[in-house]
Amino acid sequence: MMVAITALGSNYAARAQDIDAGKTEYQSSCATCHGVDGKGAGPISPLLKVAPPDLTVLAKKIATCFPLAAFIK
Repeated sequence: MMVAITALGSNYAARAQDIDAGKTEYQSSCATCHGVDGKGAGPISPLLKVAPPDLTVLAKKIATCFPLAAFIK
């Protein structure tokens, strides 16, 4: 019984770390243009020639998590 509880706990911790890593990556690489809320109003967005898209709309359209692999070249 203790092994099962430990296994579940460690699996949960790994997922929590993945979420934190994703949030950290977004804040350091994306939020300056797309904004903390992902709606495209980051602090440097007024300086860009093309407005950054609202990522919340993209997430609704694909109905899943953000497809990071599609944007990394």
